[in-house]
Amino acid sequence: MKLLKKVLAVLLTLLLTTLAIIAPLSPVLAASVNVYLTPYTGHPGTQVNVYGSGFTRPANYSVTFSDSHGETTVINNRAIPTSGSSGVINNNFNVPVLPRGVYDVVVTTTASTPDDISVPTFTITPQIFLDSTSVKYGDHLTVSGNGFIANGTITDLLDGVVQTTTPSTVTSIYNGGFSGAQ
Repeated sequence: MKLLKKVLAVLLTLLLTTLAIIAPLSPVLAASVNVYLTPYTGHPGTQVNVYGSGFTRPANYSVTFSDSHGETTVINNRAIPTSGSSGVINNNFNVPVLPRGVYDVVVTTTASTPDDISVPTFTITPQIFLDSTSVKYGDHLTVSGNGFIANGTITDLLDGVVQTTTPSTVTSIYNGGFSGAQ
């Protein structure tokens, strides 16, 4: 009986020692975090609300746009409020000038325990600007825009008819913007 007690004491000590070593190395899973966008489609400059709950506090967070090529654009860096509702963010931002496409909107935190965060998507659509709202035959009209395919050829159409432009070939730049097509 004495031997059995000693063996059980040694086994219990080994078990507790093992748990003490392993437990601090295992991350504690955070509560699931849900992130929502309103709206979820629009052109560069569109104001978007990002709302999320269940974030670990205290921490700072950043919102980024990430495309399928792994390119990211940081929208903002802010602190998660330490008072009020548990780990809630509610923030507005303007969509950056980026090429047309679907982007993951990623919220990352500086919390010591990584949050399991849902990743909503935002679709950037093209937008054009005209330097006048009224023209007559023979007038020049300057067209610019953003949210187009990066480094793509821009074709001006009026009622489905290709228009001659100055310069003769208009190409968008790396961020999907172009300007000065007349």
